Amino acid sequence: MALNLERERAALDWYEERRDELFSTVAQAHSREDDGQVLELASALAPFLARRSYWDEGETILTWGVEAARRSEQQQPLAEMLNELGTVHRQQSRFEQAASE
Repeated sequence: MALNLERERAALDWYEERRDELFSTVAQAHSREDDGQVLELASALAPFLARRSYWDEGETILTWGVEAARRSEQQQPLAEMLNELGTVHRQQSRFEQAASE
């Protein structure tokens, strides 16, 4: 049990140390319309951003993920991005937005 907690802490610390760089990487991929990279990064970052309550960053990255999934016409990633985005809205008590996602 202690080993799992230690690993989780180390993973969260890794993301925290690189948070700005990771956000910038997603932003660059979004600007190039590199949909595959946007979707991969958004999926990887969403749990971390939610765990640390970085709602604004999460909303931005997940919105880019929704756009990427729609452009590439990928239904499963679209559903995942919309689900995560709905969670971001729900956590901020923005229930109408959560329901519309």
